[in-house]
Order: sequence, then structure tokens, then C-alpha cells
Amino acid sequence: MQFNQVVATNLAALSLYRSLGFRRVGKIPEAFAHPQYGYVSAYVMYRDWAVMNS
Repeated sequence: MQFNQVVATNLAALSLYRSLGFRRVGKIPEAFAHPQYGYVSAYVMYRDWAVMNS
């Protein structure tokens, strides 16, 4: 199993993780100080690699 944190404004990373089978399991409000948008949320992305290998 693997957890990753992805900043909500990083649409390319969110798309990549979804394409790899990750799903969003949580949201952390105001987790990252973005230089342009101020404080933005981050998503907790989850993937269970054992399911893929069984």
C-alpha cells in the first residue's frame, strides 16, 4: 500500500496518480503555501499494490 500527498492545484500530478490507479482518500485544507494562490489544499492519494499483484 502507498499513500502520497498531492497539492490540489497540481492537476498534472493528480491526473498521473489517477491513471496509475490511485484514489483520493482525504483532503488536508490549507496544507501548502502556494506562491501564486496562497494556501491551498492537498489530497491524500492511496493505492493498494497488493490488489494489483494478486
